[in-house]
Amino acid sequence: MTFSTNFKWEQETRSEEKARKDLEREAAIDRCYQAVDLRDKSVCRVTGEFLTAGASDPRKRLERHHMVRRGDLRFEFQGQQRAFCLKSFGAGGCVDVEIREHREKRTDRQNRALWALLSEWCSKAHQGWYPDDLKDVMLARVFGTIERTQPLTGEIIRVPAEPHSSRLGVSKFCQLIEAILETAAMSEPSVYLMAPDEYRIAKEKARKLEARRAIAA
Repeated sequence: MTFSTNFKWEQETRSEEKARKDLEREAAIDRCYQAVDLRDKSVCRVTGEFLTAGASDPRKRLERHHMVRRGDLRFEFQGQQRAFCLKSFGAGGCVDVEIREHREKRTDRQNRALWALLSEWCSKAHQGWYPDDLKDVMLARVFGTIERTQPLTGEIIRVPAEPHSSRLGVSKFCQLIEAILETAAMSEPSVYLMAPDEYRIAKEKARKLEARRAIAA
């Protein structure tokens, strides 16, 4: 008995090759994850928490610990980051990298709006106040105070825990603006201040950020 078969050979395209290698790489990573979970008995070496699939707490969620390979550091916009480093420091140069928790910073326009609001409050109150003084008072009222030692006399004094409005993130900036609007209206003399557009923009941005964080969690 004779069989005849026609074989058609097609060369793998670049996109197909890339897709195949991506699948192979993901499968290899999954095998590593499984080996790590078996070795650590599903206990995170960083937090010490027992990891469970689908847990509501991200510190205890098995999938969250596998979103980024353990020990990896990832940059957003990696192409731009590499180009900036090459242009600024040259190939093979050494740089110092500071890592801290990300937070949305308020813009210069928002900071100018804050000073305009404080200046308007001083002008309408007719009490001889200065915007700098009001800013310090409101920062202390909203974010509390801490103890500091006066360098020359050694006296213990209390200063705002957040002394610089320029370093506030978007969320804290909105807290400060809200407190200024409320305090100006409720104190004596009562002053009505209109919320600046920058505040409303920042408030909406903060709301969207919290929504994204809630979805990610």
